[in-house]
Amino acid sequence: MSRITTTCIAAAMTAATMSMSAETWNLQQCIDYAIEHNLTVKNTDYNVKAGEINVTSAKNQFLPTVTGNANQNFSFGRSVAEDNIRVSRNSSGFSWGASANLPLFDGLRNIRNLKDAKLSLQQLLLQSDAARDDISLQVIAAYLQVLLNGELVKVAETQLSLSQVEVDRQKVLVEAGKSPELDLIQAQSQLAQAQVTLVNNQNDHSLSLLDLKQLMMLPTETDMTLAPLDELGVLIPDAEEVYRLAMLHNSSIMAKRQGIKVAENRISMAKSGYYPSLSLSGSIGSSYTHISGYDNIGFSQQMRDNLSEAIGLSLSVPLFDAFSTRNSVNSAKVDKLRAELELEQASDELYKTISQAYYQAEAARKKAEASAIAESATKAALEAMTTKFNYGKATATEYEQAKTDYIEACSTTVQARYEYIIRAKVLEFYSQPHPYLSTTEK
Repeated sequence: MSRITTTCIAAAMTAATMSMSAETWNLQQCIDYAIEHNLTVKNTDYNVKAGEINVTSAKNQFLPTVTGNANQNFSFGRSVAEDNIRVSRNSSGFSWGASANLPLFDGLRNIRNLKDAKLSLQQLLLQSDAARDDISLQVIAAYLQVLLNGELVKVAETQLSLSQVEVDRQKVLVEAGKSPELDLIQAQSQLAQAQVTLVNNQNDHSLSLLDLKQLMMLPTETDMTLAPLDELGVLIPDAEEVYRLAMLHNSSIMAKRQGIKVAENRISMAKSGYYPSLSLSGSIGSSYTHISGYDNIGFSQQMRDNLSEAIGLSLSVPLFDAFSTRNSVNSAKVDKLRAELELEQASDELYKTISQAYYQAEAARKKAEASAIAESATKAALEAMTTKFNYGKATATEYEQAKTDYIEACSTTVQARYEYIIRAKVLEFYSQPHPYLSTTEK
């Protein structure tokens, strides 16, 4: 056994031992972990929290505003006295006051602001769910890629095993003088190529596993193995039915629809500028003055004597605002048209995605069925060719060609099967609502 073969087998045994102790993850666990730790999802959650604060702020706009003030001043030098003569004297004064203002009618602006905040919050919740949808689809693709590469490693190991058997057989034949040394050299060359293929497939498997860990925000040093999928339940749903269901509960589509509602309400918000506003105000205050050289009334007495109260209504009627309100309304209408266009574009993209996944799944299914037949046929041909080759009725070239055909058929079958699975999983994902969508009920 060559040094390279020994190294590969030792590495495979080490990997197998590590996988025995590694934690096994299924697809749903990977999706849940990625959703919990993904930075994009976290950012959308922060947007939701900001939206909740905006709702609270909009509610607070219905409350009155109350302000208080106090003032202390000192005056030095000459000033005009009561007899209109300038005299030198010092004085000081203190005043305080409080005022309140309550909007009674503001053209429905506060009501529409509150509605806008609530509609925007719902849109942010849906956008957060859409981010969860995106990361879920990415995890599904990455998960299946790891499984596919793992299957290709097994195919490469089968190829290596067959090549090793042939090398061992040729050594015996060459030593017995029943086969030329050239056949042994060719067998060793095929073994070396099989070793390279195995190493490449192992590297692809490791890199795809690393991609999955990074997508999940899982530490790269974490040992993990993936649970196989139950392929018996993987079916291709009808594309039109999937699209119909997706239009009902797809988070991205729902967020676009919500964007239209937000835009419609903002048209009403802009129209609030056409209406008058009415507010109720009230104030209370008093003051105290002290002049040096005079007999001043006491602080408490002045505060009582100087106490003043006021209440009033303020009406503001917009007569001409340089077309500012009209322009705001027109701008809001354009935003609504843009939101409707975004919904149409998102719907078209969703339809294309679902249609492509459907036709790719159908093509992969047919390819997998044909490949399975080819794999069975090439396996039988390889067994027959092996028998003929053992009895000297076939050349080494014919044997190698039969072996190559069988390995290629195995690889094609694996790739077609997983292509079918991933497309079917995508269709299944779009056709079903997801648990985290319940967050939109807040």
